[in-house]
Amino acid sequence: MTKANSGIQGPQGEPGQQGNPGPSNVLTIGTVSSGTTASATITGTSPSQKLNLVLPKGDTGSPGTNGTNGTNGKDGAKGDEGLGIWRSSTSTSTSTTSISISSITIPSGRSVKVGDLIIANNTYSYLYRVTAVSSTTATVSYITSLRGATGANATTTATATQSSNGLMSSTDKKKLDGIEAEHCYRLDVSQTIADNSEITIPCKYKVGNDSLTVFLNGEKLIRATSTQDGSYKEVGSSGTTSSKIQIYEWGCTADPGDVFEFVVKGVYS
Repeated sequence: MTKANSGIQGPQGEPGQQGNPGPSNVLTIGTVSSGTTASATITGTSPSQKLNLVLPKGDTGSPGTNGTNGTNGKDGAKGDEGLGIWRSSTSTSTSTTSISISSITIPSGRSVKVGDLIIANNTYSYLYRVTAVSSTTATVSYITSLRGATGANATTTATATQSSNGLMSSTDKKKLDGIEAEHCYRLDVSQTIADNSEITIPCKYKVGNDSLTVFLNGEKLIRATSTQDGSYKEVGSSGTTSSKIQIYEWGCTADPGDVFEFVVKGVYS
């Protein structure tokens, strides 16, 4: 087999005819997401491609201007009239079944209706419920009396004593006479009061008969006696009247701003 020899290259041929235009590319928005760095990518092949965007979040904008108030809505329909309670000056009894409309006090624009209540009698002591209404009469049923039974007169108006009944029993009079009135007094501390100091209080009491109770800043103090430790002593002989107490072995002092309160049973001069 004999191999052919390569010839000399010929001249370039004429350019071919221009092809027809391809279809127009349609670019649509694909995904839009938030990110720290802005970017754009195109996906798909022509003529149908998508533009995908990554956009950083913008700064918060200034508040917008308040909108104009809307027009007020129309008034709603008038509701049903509520329960009426009326007064009638006519004389009635528990057996009354009808009351004249003309005897009832009715404000302008109102009317008596079934279910309403009427307070009647010249003392307004009977209560009725309206069961039917005509132009002249309200048919009613009796409900109850609004006034209690008449009380009995007292058998005596004499002043009670410890031996004779009067406006109270003699027994109650003895109890009342045995109750001593209590009087309260206050002393504001203006300077330091040390242990074992005597202080003058703004009231008088009888020594030794438990007529005096002492409080310091709201706390009740215990009275010291020969048989009991406490925070204060009464000053004076038993049975005498005194206006002093002695601060007794507190282990502390009463300071400015502290408040003593004294409750005395009875009155002493």
